[in-house]
Amino acid sequence: MEKKKNIRKWLYNIAILFFLGVMIFAACNLIPLLIQDHQDNETRKEWDSMVLKKQDQEDQDGTEEEESSEPVVLDPDWASLQSTNPDIVGWIYIPDTVINYPIVQGSDNEYYLDHSSMRNVNTIGSIFLDAAASSDFSDLNTIIYGHSVAQSDAMFTQLAFFEDQSFFESHRYVYLLTPKQNYRCEIMALTKTKSDSFHYQIGFAPNHYWTEYLDQVMAEAMYTHDVGEISENDRVIMLSTCDLDYGVGSEYRILLHARLQNFDGVIRYEQ
Repeated sequence: MEKKKNIRKWLYNIAILFFLGVMIFAACNLIPLLIQDHQDNETRKEWDSMVLKKQDQEDQDGTEEEESSEPVVLDPDWASLQSTNPDIVGWIYIPDTVINYPIVQGSDNEYYLDHSSMRNVNTIGSIFLDAAASSDFSDLNTIIYGHSVAQSDAMFTQLAFFEDQSFFESHRYVYLLTPKQNYRCEIMALTKTKSDSFHYQIGFAPNHYWTEYLDQVMAEAMYTHDVGEISENDRVIMLSTCDLDYGVGSEYRILLHARLQNFDGVIRYEQ
């Protein structure tokens, strides 16, 4: 009888140690992520103070409304942004998501994988332009990268919203703001693919190969919008992020292609 009690006690202690180990392991992995997520939120608040402005309703339609109803618009203070980090080349905003970030461009595609747009070490990284791209978004295919973050909505995680067909169909635009020109980018296609797919091509000469590329993008996409005739003069941004359906660090990607269209109107921010 005493021997059975000792065995039960031993098994009980082993179980306690096992669950303690699991809890410690989870805490060691979760706490750094929570810290990084908090840092991202604080950084975002700092950037927002340089980008988001309340629009005077009286200036908009000649009537006064209470302050609480004043719309918020995106109107970047580029001098302040670039004095904080000269690598900032643009700003990206997608309505009904938390994607409202500066776009940075480094000398390679490694640095901003684990550095914030404030240049602090941060495993969540930044939204960044391909190092080989023209910083004025004048290339035919401009690739913009951002992490998808497990247990967080940060960076490009919410591009996965577009996998829901109703969300894709009801959201037609990505807004790209730059020091020289703003764009309302017409979403063309959502694609799930691998990191070595043809989508990542950036050089096209002569231009007719570019329209063939776009035709193939549309043909292989998960969802598409009818964007009319595709021209060899069309410029496109391609948003690229990891596909968390296959786990962190996989070779699978979610891509969102959108065609640049000059936009001089007011860009309202919907929180």
